[in-house]
Amino acid sequence: MTILDFNYLHNKDFNFMKQFKNLLFLLIFLSGASINLYSQNYGLGTISDFIDSNNIRKRLGGETEEIIGSPYENDEFIVGYFVSTSNQKYENIPLRVNAYNNEIEYQDEEGTIFVFAIPELIDFVQIENAKYKYYPYSSGKKIFKGYFNVLIEGKASLLSKGRIIFNKAKLPVPYQEAVPATFKKLNDEYFIKIGTSEAKMVSGKKDVLKILDSEDSKIEDFIKKNKIKVNKSEGLIEVVTYYNAL
Repeated sequence: MTILDFNYLHNKDFNFMKQFKNLLFLLIFLSGASINLYSQNYGLGTISDFIDSNNIRKRLGGETEEIIGSPYENDEFIVGYFVSTSNQKYENIPLRVNAYNNEIEYQDEEGTIFVFAIPELIDFVQIENAKYKYYPYSSGKKIFKGYFNVLIEGKASLLSKGRIIFNKAKLPVPYQEAVPATFKKLNDEYFIKIGTSEAKMVSGKKDVLKILDSEDSKIEDFIKKNKIKVNKSEGLIEVVTYYNAL
């Protein structure tokens, strides 16, 4: 073999290796681009995707045509939106609050009603001007969880919780007609939540001072000076707003 032949074969092998490396690089690049494209789309989808993937269940139960009153804060669905804990926003969702069951319901395009089976996946729900969050709260010595209408957010959050009770139907007895089942709306309950602790119910001045831990008497003085009635929402809003500004 001459030197010329050797150089020819060497150059041929070199060109082959160079082409092979270029092809390999192209394949790797295309694979990376596909992965990036998939990553950018991850977590985005329709409301139906969110409901299916997060175990949202269809609401069960019969109709309430024979029951007087309503378990809902608003009977009709109102278009709103919600934001998940993964910071994904889902807009144009028909929503309503079932105060009796302490659930927020969603209606799909076919009119099928669902509820959020795992409300911890939802950061907040917005229905018109009302913002709802799912928080733990104390009642007696027990801790429960439920939806609250957020009135004020800050180092202290003021929350309200709708209350609707159900009275069973009564069968007719001698000299007394039957009484139909009813849903009855009661006054809202108010809670104050400090930081990450559970929300605590307030029913008067004593509760407010205990929850806000007013050792320097600023809150108490503020209430006395302005003659604030803390058993009403307007008064609680004033007090919590003042506390957050301290």
